[in-house]
Amino acid sequence: MSTSIWPFVFLARGFREYEESMTASSQMGGGKRVRQRKHATGSLVVRGEVMLPQSSENWNTIESFVASMNGAYDEFLYKRQKPGAAGEAEIPNVDAGQVNFILTRRYVDVATLVVKKAGAVQTLGTHYFVEDLAGGAYALGDTGSRVGFASTPFGSVVNIDYEFYYPVTFEEDMVMDGLEGIAIDGNSAQTSVVALRTIAMRETGPGFNRQTPPNA
Repeated sequence: MSTSIWPFVFLARGFREYEESMTASSQMGGGKRVRQRKHATGSLVVRGEVMLPQSSENWNTIESFVASMNGAYDEFLYKRQKPGAAGEAEIPNVDAGQVNFILTRRYVDVATLVVKKAGAVQTLGTHYFVEDLAGGAYALGDTGSRVGFASTPFGSVVNIDYEFYYPVTFEEDMVMDGLEGIAIDGNSAQTSVVALRTIAMRETGPGFNRQTPPNA
């Protein structure tokens, strides 16, 4: 999987983030049927429009990003834009002598990590460290991560808060659909173009719809 991170911001208009679900029918007694809405795969689905240029991103950057991920349905990382949806708050049980705590989410944004012991914020590199599950330096794309304390916090409440990424792919090979362009200064240069591009992406992983690329 590529560890490229989706660098663009969606427009609020028409933007959607949701977990995929399905409606299932169940046979009941007396010839009755009940329809229930159930999560099918639990995969995150994102749909919306991207307007370019953005603060530090222009037409060329999205062209390059899409070109690098399209065709092979390569995975990349996406952080949810819905307020509060990208955050994870963990209060792990602390056993006697325990120093390591495996984080629930795999793709952790370490820059957002806040670790507290008995309500006091701990310092990375002094009170705790972050590493992958094999004991090496943590990097996005590893099999998982853990927080390790310099000494056991047994007897204290531990809080671990952080934001995380989802592994996703583009839902369709052609992301050009819905493209519009307007030259805002009469210049045909690509960086002077305001464009709307329709984007659809879907979470990948075991049991999800796009776990592996489709065959030819």
